[in-house]
Amino acid sequence: MSDAIVIALIDGFTTLLAVAIPSIIVAVAGFSFKRYRRIQKKYRTALSDLRFLLAVEHEHCLAHKEATGESNRLRIRSIASMHYDWSGQFSLSRIRKELNYLNQQEGVTYDRTI
Repeated sequence: MSDAIVIALIDGFTTLLAVAIPSIIVAVAGFSFKRYRRIQKKYRTALSDLRFLLAVEHEHCLAHKEATGESNRLRIRSIASMHYDWSGQFSLSRIRKELNYLNQQEGVTYDRTI
């Protein structure tokens, strides 16, 4: 092969790499961002569900307190803790703060009480 052909092949190969490498990086970054958004959406849904369940517990305890004079919240939680673990990290106020933070990232304001 002549020198001109080798130089042309090397030039073509480097041009191909110059286009392929950024394209691959953009594709990987796009998939990572899409996956991050999907996980963030699931996290937001889980926080909303926790908020709902804490509101249900609150309403149930109010109804129980009206009927019997005591809410039994701590007793029921101790019975549930025999079978399930609860970290206690996500109180209602912490859930509200976390949802506000997530929504501020997207430009949505959220400030609703129970």
